[in-house]
This record gives sequence, C-alpha cells and structure tokens, in this order.
Amino acid sequence: MLKMNLTFAIIKPYPTEATGDDEVGGQDIEALLARHCAPTFRGLKAASLVAFPLAQRTALYRFLAASGKELAENGIVIRRLLQASDRILVLFYRPAALARRLNAPQAIHILARYGYPQTPALGPQLSHLSKRLRREENFPHEIGLFLGYPPWDVAGFIAHRGRDFLCCGCWKVYAKERAARASFARYQACTAAFCRELRQGVPLTDLLRAV
Repeated sequence: MLKMNLTFAIIKPYPTEATGDDEVGGQDIEALLARHCAPTFRGLKAASLVAFPLAQRTALYRFLAASGKELAENGIVIRRLLQASDRILVLFYRPAALARRLNAPQAIHILARYGYPQTPALGPQLSHLSKRLRREENFPHEIGLFLGYPPWDVAGFIAHRGRDFLCCGCWKVYAKERAARASFARYQACTAAFCRELRQGVPLTDLLRAV
C-alpha cells in the first residue's frame, strides 16, 4: 500500500537522550500544535492529525488535561486514534465541519469501499478508522477524507496509486488545481499568523476562535 501525503507531524526532536519527558512543557506542545493544527484551530480545515512519540505521552496527557476543556469550548474535539509501540496518533477536529466532509456523496462512496458504517454519526466512522490504522502497515488511503482533503483528490490518489498528480501541497491534487493552491496558501498564511501571535504571548486558547 502506498503512503499518503498527509498533514501530520511527528513531534520531535525532544525528548532527547539529554532531556526526559518531564522536561517537555505545555508551551513546547502548544508551539508545535500551532505549527501543525493552526488551520483547524482557526476553522479553515476540518481536522489535523498529529503523531506524538510515545515517550512524550506524559507531557501530552498533562497538556490535554489542562487544555482539553478550553479546546472543546472553542469547538475542537480531540480523539486518540492509535497508540502504537512508538507513537500516539491524535486527531484534532471540528465535528460539524468533519461530518459535512464525510457525508458528501463522493466521500460516502469511498468510505463504503473500505467497510465504513453507513451512518452520519462521527463516532462509528472514527472507530472504524482506528481499527484500520491498527490493521494496516501504512496509512489507509481514505484517511485523507478525515483530514478535510477533497474527495476527488482522495479518489484520484487511489486511482492513480499516488502518481500523475497536478501539484502537491498538503495533499496530492488531481482536480481543481487552482482551488487547491488557494487553500494551500490560506493554510500557510493562517499558520504563520497563528505562530506569530503565539510567540507574541497570546494564549493558545485565545487563538482558537474560528475565522
């Protein structure tokens, strides 16, 4: 199975041999989440997937315990999709936006091919995705739908086996190239502004309001 071009990050290089998990602070995690989840936090994107090294689980859970309620109050839901031997995959998503994406006719057709339950509810869909992640050696192709990628590009990736794309940004583009490039530019500008404001001392929770 081919690996997809996904919007996710492996949070590193810490901890290193010289720094333990206890030294990884919430501010470090906030900065990295800003870099990789800003479009979702600001409402431009349905979801973002982050892969945390297993060694950081204590710092991650400490951060989520401290900030999870405020994230939820601002429309961000957090779901652990997978805990593997070396990493934890966490999905940060906006439920209404993600539900709209997954319930588009072309998305429903793609998901049905991979055994997803035919329901508008997110819970069963995310549970099936977790099972697929545990079973598959690489990321299942349809995961792009859960990250807000256009269904025609996910379908194109599957049909072309990841080749013959028009351009590549957050995902590989197979149709509507101009619209995709515009989205990539918006995501990049959003991330730059979000990170800049965080560095200037604006609390992460104050930056979560959708635009």
